[in-house]
Amino acid sequence: MPLTLAQELIPDARVEMSFERYEDEDAHLRIYPPSDLSPDEVQKRELTLGQRCTDILVETGLFIVGAVYD
Repeated sequence: MPLTLAQELIPDARVEMSFERYEDEDAHLRIYPPSDLSPDEVQKRELTLGQRCTDILVETGLFIVGAVYD
């Protein structure tokens, strides 16, 4: 699941998961990394999270919007 991946990607991050539906979205995952994470590292993790969310959409049909906020 994306929540587990988020915790693995950035263990010290604050992670919020919302199942509030909006149009065709099924859930939202918001990751707030620690301030010492470089912008490049934030981008790498966001790309990884985005790929996993895409994989879940293809595999299950669930549309989870994931973002890393810096």
